Amino acid sequence: MNNPAPINNCLWQTLLSLAEPEDREPGTTLLEQGQPPGGVFLLEQGALQVDLAMGTCLTLPAATLVGEMSFLSAQPARARVSCLEACRLRRIDVKDLWSWVATQPEQGHHVIEGLAGLAMQRLQGQFHQDGYVALVAHDGRKPDLLRVAGEWVDLLQSRPLLTTAHTGTLLEQQLGLRVSRRVSSGPLGGDQEVGSLVVAGLVAAVLFFPDPLSSQPHSADVAALLRVCDVCGVPLATNPGSARLLLQALARPEAQPSMRQA
Repeated sequence: MNNPAPINNCLWQTLLSLAEPEDREPGTTLLEQGQPPGGVFLLEQGALQVDLAMGTCLTLPAATLVGEMSFLSAQPARARVSCLEACRLRRIDVKDLWSWVATQPEQGHHVIEGLAGLAMQRLQGQFHQDGYVALVAHDGRKPDLLRVAGEWVDLLQSRPLLTTAHTGTLLEQQLGLRVSRRVSSGPLGGDQEVGSLVVAGLVAAVLFFPDPLSSQPHSADVAALLRVCDVCGVPLATNPGSARLLLQALARPEAQPSMRQA
């Protein structure tokens, strides 16, 4: 499912009790990169957009929280976080949360431990519960990828999707799919970023349609992505026929657990 990395239920319920819910409009900025810690935000409804360095963009649906890294490290925010749609959330002020931790040693210890565990997952790149289905295509092959994705919208909208910049925009605009993680375009290093996530064990399957009839300025990155999928044993499809077979396999309930890499 297209879920954020799981949060311990006890941690979640404890934090919920420390603040009142409030509604925020789409586009509202919660955290700004480089600014002092702005609090811990618990998202109960809606979805957040997280803009990381180097052009990576994440979509985090409810239920999740953000701001834990700045809270724990007392360092400026590492990303910009905004409301992708209308959101219901709770904000816990940094000073208030540390004061509560000081007055509730046992519960406070579990809260700090839980937030540290979540922060560690995210530092390792795990922001979503299930392995990504990566969708990447060169310009001349984007129509092919869109055609195949359009045949499997129901499956793809239930999985966290990883795309490069332009491919992700087309999937959202033409098919209404929500992209969970968007990296830079291929020539700007996006293929390398997808490959690094494959190596990290965060990708369940890759649909990568390179254009065999045209030269690419980043051909070395293309070859590296294909090679790393083979090395890591991640299912890879490079044309519509193999992509349909791979998506059929992903659609089988008994196949999904074995393909989960996260």
